[in-house]
Amino acid sequence: MNDIIYDPEILEIEQAIYQRLHDLGIAFETFSHAPLFTVEQALGVMDKISGAHVKNLFLRDKKKNFFLITAYHQTDIDLKTLRHHINASGNLSFASADDLWAQLKIRPGSVNPLVLISVAPNANIRFFIDKKLTEAQSVNLHPMRNDKSITLKSVDLMAFLTGSGHTINVFDFSL
Repeated sequence: MNDIIYDPEILEIEQAIYQRLHDLGIAFETFSHAPLFTVEQALGVMDKISGAHVKNLFLRDKKKNFFLITAYHQTDIDLKTLRHHINASGNLSFASADDLWAQLKIRPGSVNPLVLISVAPNANIRFFIDKKLTEAQSVNLHPMRNDKSITLKSVDLMAFLTGSGHTINVFDFSL
């Protein structure tokens, strides 16, 4: 479908995600599409794939604490307000591409919560998921690469994430 070449580490984590889903008995559907880097680019794909669509942010504060945010794609996120709700030290900013690679072994445009299975639970990353996604019937995510999406039930996503060993902070972004 495209000429993107992925790092072997990314492909290894992608396969680990599929294996973990299989081991947990979680059914999912995979869709291939053109690479998507933003929610705006994904709008054309969203009407072809049912379920809640997400946006993912990898943020850092002034003390280099990292925050992985997974929210419903239409959720407005004000970083100045969010910092108070998630107890960030100072202002939040988007983590650099180097930070993404160092912390998550992922490239810009492919951030997703499934990557948590490859990140040590004691890593300096706090994870927050939008309450709307936990209430949705199904959720669509990139499995480490932005030219694919997978759809799985929300309850199954939560089971997968819980199995990562990371604390799952469900957050109501409408506050």
